[in-house]
Amino acid sequence: MKANIFIRAFIILQFFFVQSCQPQKTKEFNLYTFDFSEKITSILNNQNIKLDTKKSEALTLFGYNRFRTNSSKLLKFHNSTLSGNIQEHTNSVTFHYSIEDKVIAIYEVLLFTKTKVSQIKKTLNSDLGRPHHSSTNSDGLEMNVWKNEKDQIYFFLMSYQDEKSKINKTEFTVIDMKNPRAKEWIDFRSFNYFL
Repeated sequence: MKANIFIRAFIILQFFFVQSCQPQKTKEFNLYTFDFSEKITSILNNQNIKLDTKKSEALTLFGYNRFRTNSSKLLKFHNSTLSGNIQEHTNSVTFHYSIEDKVIAIYEVLLFTKTKVSQIKKTLNSDLGRPHHSSTNSDGLEMNVWKNEKDQIYFFLMSYQDEKSKINKTEFTVIDMKNPRAKEWIDFRSFNYFL
């Protein structure tokens, strides 16, 4: 009888040991559905990425810290990845987060691949309709702005040719308009001309 209890206890302990050794699934991060309520630390922890202070750059004028990465884990947008490169230029994302509470207020994706830009446009057009603003100036700078009024999130997609490298660049900036400093950021980037 005691042997039976011992064997059962051993089997149960073995089961729990095997379960604890199983790798935990990470919650998939998606830039499109990101709601600006999470802290940079929790996002990076969920993706098994360390917040490397060496990768964090100097404070912005608005008192945010920045974290830049080209990790494909953090470059997912809707049903596609924004990872990619052309020559030595690699697509990346920069998160601007508060020093105090580490909550992300803005993110920017730097893109060098036209197919990834097309994927963003297709998704935003499908879900939010035609851009609130769309224009191309005489220098070839193309600007598209979508507004998600319900969630108060604005999407700015600016494409141009870099004068130095002659490579096409796109800056995709997404701003949480509920953030008290959102208007300052928009004015600083001169996005206010397109609203």
